[in-house]
Amino acid sequence: MSPSSLTNNTSALCPAQLHADLSYLVHDMRVSINTTLTCFAVLKKSIASEEHSLAVEQALEAGPRSAIKTLNMINMMLDAPRLSTGEYVLQRGRVELHTLIANIIADLMPLARDYGVEILNEASLRLPPLDVDGELLNRVFQNLLDNALKFTPPYGEIEVHADCVMDQAPHILCSILDSGPGIPAEYLGEIFTRAGPLTRGRRRGAGLGLPFCQLVIERHGGRIWAENRPQGGAAF
Repeated sequence: MSPSSLTNNTSALCPAQLHADLSYLVHDMRVSINTTLTCFAVLKKSIASEEHSLAVEQALEAGPRSAIKTLNMINMMLDAPRLSTGEYVLQRGRVELHTLIANIIADLMPLARDYGVEILNEASLRLPPLDVDGELLNRVFQNLLDNALKFTPPYGEIEVHADCVMDQAPHILCSILDSGPGIPAEYLGEIFTRAGPLTRGRRRGAGLGLPFCQLVIERHGGRIWAENRPQGGAAF
């Protein structure tokens, strides 16, 4: 995958934009909280009647997942301004990238099954440990994979790649490839800085996740970009 140009803009999440994004985030959080409450209602009814059905299994999977998604959105809202101003202190530590990706995919697998989408972990097993903020990096991959799931149609695939690139400045190149509708050309240059939701095909995504990913990656000294794949779909 060849890099495409992307203008650095660590002030992407200024207070005005955060305010613009808030209505979309609140809507997503409301949906997530309602899902959680519905799951617990199913569990409560099942426990009372001692029923153990498929609905209970689905509730046990969807309830925590929905709560975690809500918590991630709240954490993004709290952490983004501090990342933007440089006040956020990275909690660096040893992170095995292949394991981090595998754990996220395992968490998303029930949702992927519901969507009829396959997620493939193609990250190299020979990657050296990374000295990064593991929690923030986890949230970056969580956001990008959740975004890919949102736009990949049934029977589609998502591939996660991570490899060492040995050039003048050795680095780790990661990519998440989906088989969705791709990114509208007019959004490619501003996908990490634009306010409000992004529409790809018939689906929309809230506007804070990608700017947050850019803040985290740039805070670690890296960069992130997006492009459309020649065979269809998007690559991040």
